[in-house]
Amino acid sequence: ELKNKLFSLIDNAKHQLYIAIYWMTDKSIIEKILAAKRRNVNVLIVMDESSPDIDNIVNQLLANGIVPVIHPSKVEGEGLMHHKFILVDHAVVLT
Repeated sequence: ELKNKLFSLIDNAKHQLYIAIYWMTDKSIIEKILAAKRRNVNVLIVMDESSPDIDNIVNQLLANGIVPVIHPSKVEGEGLMHHKFILVDHAVVLT
């Protein structure tokens, strides 16, 4: 049910998607985000560098005009960027 709510929010975004995500492992979420970008939704993403397959994900995002911010958790003293939330159109937050 949470996944369906997330997909609905992404699908209905009109202006902005601001996303903080520790790991992005579900390819269907990536596809939804890319579809939003194709609808001219402004997409900002912050991810932790320890995310599995990070290089492939970053390349996919960059190829579609999304420049993610990568938190350097592998740098000593930085800790993890373990947040998981999405802000949609400055109106709805899902955590």
